[in-house]
Amino acid sequence: MKPGGKFFSMIVEKRSLGYGLGKELEKNTFAEIKEGPYAGKGTIHFTDIDELTEIFSHFECFDVEYSMRTINNRKDKICHHVISAKK
Repeated sequence: MKPGGKFFSMIVEKRSLGYGLGKELEKNTFAEIKEGPYAGKGTIHFTDIDELTEIFSHFECFDVEYSMRTINNRKDKICHHVISAKK
């Protein structure tokens, strides 16, 4: 990314339905998830704030917000970190 470039993304958080439900390929990364919104979607990496802080430590600006919604009549959560950063 060029200096001054901006980054925006929504990244799946570990408290989301699907975490730990598939075949673990590496830490926080699962494939073959059988239920929830990530079922049949391939390989999914779930994050936490510590990992994101490390990943984006070389950015000039790094802001994180949190988005959560429920499914299945409020039984299950889908959570995302909302990231904005500037190189």
